[in-house]
Amino acid sequence: MTLTTGLLIALIVPIFFAVMSIRTGNFYYNLGVTGVCILLLVASPQPMTVIPVMACLLISILGDYFMGHQQSDNKYYLFGIIAFFFAHCCLIWYSYNKTDYPIWLLVTGGLLAVGYGLYLAMRILPHIKDILMQVAVVLYASASVIALVMAIGMNVGILQRVLYALGVASIVFSDTLISECDFAGNQSPARGIMPTYFLCHLLITASCLVGMM
Repeated sequence: MTLTTGLLIALIVPIFFAVMSIRTGNFYYNLGVTGVCILLLVASPQPMTVIPVMACLLISILGDYFMGHQQSDNKYYLFGIIAFFFAHCCLIWYSYNKTDYPIWLLVTGGLLAVGYGLYLAMRILPHIKDILMQVAVVLYASASVIALVMAIGMNVGILQRVLYALGVASIVFSDTLISECDFAGNQSPARGIMPTYFLCHLLITASCLVGMM
């Protein structure tokens, strides 16, 4: 068994932490998911090639903390969005030199940008009165769409690309559920937020490891 295969098997540890976090709501289990994913990448055969992903996960810990403690300070919500914006910038950084830009990808990106922009304009932004928060949400959503489009167009092995694109799609979906709950007042999708958030971490980590095999 190779080192990379062993690290892929070791993903069962953050999966356990994810299950415990969903069951208990304890922030330290969240930290366990992200922290172990970082450690697995550090221990991988080519850690220098995934520095942007490790930076993304590290920044996500900060964003997760702010989002999890927003009840004590309303500014924490804005800080959380800012932190996750930079986390998505790290994903863009990771994909930058691995992505081709054929016409079909540019068309797909344009359609996603228009579709998500209309969703924000019609469903989310009317409920946000703070201009600064509106700007933060739009910038964050823009970074999310760019990261997703670049993930879809990555010129890597098919399994690595599928895992990575699904990981980025998971966090975009999770963020959409958060917007529905926090801004649109729709609480029905709340249960899906943390599972899709953790799925992002697990899939992206698995993608990086698969790319080293």
